[in-house]
Amino acid sequence: MWIKWLIIPAVIVSLIVLFSDREELPSVLDEAPFLRVASNINLFEYSENGSRSLSISAREIVEQDDRRAVLTDFELSGSNGLHIRGTHARYDFEEALLEIDGTVFIETAEGMKAILDGLSWDRKSNVAYTDNPLRVEGPQGIIEAAGARFHQNFNLIRFSGGVHAKISPDMVRS
Repeated sequence: MWIKWLIIPAVIVSLIVLFSDREELPSVLDEAPFLRVASNINLFEYSENGSRSLSISAREIVEQDDRRAVLTDFELSGSNGLHIRGTHARYDFEEALLEIDGTVFIETAEGMKAILDGLSWDRKSNVAYTDNPLRVEGPQGIIEAAGARFHQNFNLIRFSGGVHAKISPDMVRS
């Protein structure tokens, strides 16, 4: 009978130790104080002439009080046919800088498809870049490189480091 009285406190202490050592999973809401959170949202950016230039859809957007927003499971679609998809990004309203973490999928109206790891897009200069490996496929062939700079709304790409290309035979004959 007295063994029950020893086992019960031992079980309670074990449970306290077990659950007190659990690490909390990081949350977007823990990154910085936030102003508001929106789920399943669609946002639209308009050009100076009033036409829609960019639409943004996201599973979640957290607007932080440091003039930044965190996007989760998002897609950006431009009126020029540009589509960018990713799972996590931060947008700095002051710097007009979009930083995407993880796998990024880019498609253009011309049929170019790119898969890369991370992307930074300076919207003021309209230059995007990655210093991580990427693969670009299009009607003219396939290019793999260690990094790239995207200019002119992603229509001009400058590859860097270890560039390998497989060009379509039609391109060689032209």
